[in-house]
Amino acid sequence: MIKSLPVLAALIAPACWALDSPPGYYNDGTNVFPAPAGTYVPLANATATTPCSPGYYTPVAGMSQQIQANAGYYVPFAGYALQLPAPAGSYVSELGKSSATPCEPGYYTPQPGMTAPIPASPGYHVPTGGASEQTPVDAGKIAPSAGMTFGIPTLPGNYAPVAGMQASIPASPGYFVPGIGASVQLPAPPGSFTSTFGNFTTQTAQPGYYVPAQGMQQSLPAPLGHFVPAPASSNFQRAAAGTFVPNPGSQIPTQAPAGSYVPLSGASESIPAPVGTYVPTIGSSAPLPAPAGFTTYTNGASSYLPIPAITLVSYTGAPGDSTLEWTTATGQNYGVFMSNDMLEWVEIASVPGTGGTVSTTVAEPLPGAGSRYFRVVATPTP
Repeated sequence: MIKSLPVLAALIAPACWALDSPPGYYNDGTNVFPAPAGTYVPLANATATTPCSPGYYTPVAGMSQQIQANAGYYVPFAGYALQLPAPAGSYVSELGKSSATPCEPGYYTPQPGMTAPIPASPGYHVPTGGASEQTPVDAGKIAPSAGMTFGIPTLPGNYAPVAGMQASIPASPGYFVPGIGASVQLPAPPGSFTSTFGNFTTQTAQPGYYVPAQGMQQSLPAPLGHFVPAPASSNFQRAAAGTFVPNPGSQIPTQAPAGSYVPLSGASESIPAPVGTYVPTIGSSAPLPAPAGFTTYTNGASSYLPIPAITLVSYTGAPGDSTLEWTTATGQNYGVFMSNDMLEWVEIASVPGTGGTVSTTVAEPLPGAGSRYFRVVATPTP
């Protein structure tokens, strides 16, 4: 009996000293240890730990299973004790990822740990991948929708005056934009104009019209007495003496017709030559007096006529009335004029000529009334 005790002790000792370790722990046969952070132990009585897989982590010791990285985070290598936020300019949209995805052009993530990229706002663009911010498009360009990778140059007739514009502005009336990618509108120069929005060219003032200043929306007609002979004019010209302009918006002046004249520049009408004068040619600035022995009987004469000879045949005086008789020419009228002082004459009768002699009766002055004078003059034909 005594000799068999050592054998029994040898058989009992291993069973008495065996170590148990739960999941999350391991033993080396002597001691039990918690699995370090970054590793885990899924089963009991393990003798070693398992490193966390990429995309997974264990933040504390003694864990029996690994944790998936959250969306917005990643774990790049095995054995990590913590997850990393996706850097600005990238994102992680799913659980358990081992890397972050760089933002595509047109998108950005402004801060770490984002799960999805943000499209560039209208008026902004993101030209390259991996961006952490959006950039306003330059003046002269637009970004009409979200997610733009570049700015679109404005079209002719439109402009974008500041950076970050979503839509272009049409050129205002009086202005134009000749090319693409413009940040300013240009005023129509003198001699031209624009009357509507969105013009890329200007309209030229036509003959008879002018545009005196830049940025005008319409042309102006030349005023009365003035004219504009050529297109694209910024001013008008004054009609010279001998010419006139009767209507606004005229291209050329009109010469005064024969029988009339224009003494000054800038006139809108001509003046008929007065009785006793004439204008034989066009474009005259003054009438001519009829030569001696000739006259004109109406306004606006272009030639003169000889004064018919008048022969007094008889004068018969009677109390209260007197009779004058003289020779006449056919078709000629004769005026009988009266005066008390031979300075001011008043026509008292008009007698048509017959080719023979004619007569008329005139009133004598009353006794004591002073002298009264009469004369007969060839006058205009009715």
